Amino acid sequence: MNLNDAYEVYVKDPDGGREVLGAALIAFVKRMSHRYVDDPNAGKASGDSSSDAVGDGLLRVWENLSKYDPNRGAFTTWVTTILRNEVNRGYRKHHNRAEVLFTEEVIAQQSHRSMTDKLTLKHLIEPLNEEDKLFTQWKLEGYSEEEIAAYFKKNVKWVKNKWQKLQSQLRGMYASH
Repeated sequence: MNLNDAYEVYVKDPDGGREVLGAALIAFVKRMSHRYVDDPNAGKASGDSSSDAVGDGLLRVWENLSKYDPNRGAFTTWVTTILRNEVNRGYRKHHNRAEVLFTEEVIAQQSHRSMTDKLTLKHLIEPLNEEDKLFTQWKLEGYSEEEIAAYFKKNVKWVKNKWQKLQSQLRGMYASH
């Protein structure tokens, strides 16, 4: 039974049709997921990330089943859109993550670097001016934005903007390392 027919069964008898719709959804997701999981050139998150995203998409479909509006499009289109959005969300989450985690010791492992390449935060912030070094250290030590703002006699918005700029600058410095 195709997905649209299974949805019709579910609409007519929600209790009895739940199993039919569940089985049809799983079969549909299995057919669709190869587009994202099996093809490494698909431009999506790879491997486990894609599988997780497809699974999350299936859960999202099931959780939002009552929100589907047949007047806006076919059920299959609605499900496909949710799956695609979840995979894209997983892709963005995976590929837009920070390359450098700002902790006391940063252990960097990138494909173009050796497995033993380590870079400490102290070494990374060395080229910064004294104010930026202090700002970065306090941020990493968990000082609140209000405390940092009070010390520098600035507002919280300045602290947030300064931190974003410093993170970008540090990532750039790391990439050129």
